[in-house]
Amino acid sequence: DMVMQYLVGKSTNCLSNSNQDYATAVHNQTKFVSERGCSPWLWPKIAWKLSKNGAKEKTNIEFLHSFMDKIVQERKEEISGSKNATPMNLDRLNGDESPEK
Repeated sequence: DMVMQYLVGKSTNCLSNSNQDYATAVHNQTKFVSERGCSPWLWPKIAWKLSKNGAKEKTNIEFLHSFMDKIVQERKEEISGSKNATPMNLDRLNGDESPEK
């Protein structure tokens, strides 16, 4: 939660019981990376994509991307609605450093 707050300037409560999907997806992604790294036969993309966990990873990554896209969109809407907003790290990365929009 603290890392998410720092990175995107928004509290997501991703560790709460009602929204544990994101934390689970991050945990699963860590397992997928570890499994693939420790299994040389899964290093080629085609072998990984055809494996059971390769398919699961694709779905997992799609979820993570959609979750983060939603958070970024919400943050942009918050900033555009507040004329005196202080730019956060995500805003600087996007090149949106000016608080006036």
